[in-house]
Amino acid sequence: MNPGTDPYRTPTADKLRQREQKLDRWQSDIVSLEKEAEAYCEKNGF
Repeated sequence: MNPGTDPYRTPTADKLRQREQKLDRWQSDIVSLEKEAEAYCEKNGF
């Protein structure tokens, strides 16, 4: 542990749920962007 830093706290169940929801949204965004990029590449001959 670094001097002057707070110790790691175990996240609450609510924080874990919020984190999971955020990760799910990011995953959905990533999949959407990948599909959009693939369609763009196919349309433009890449």
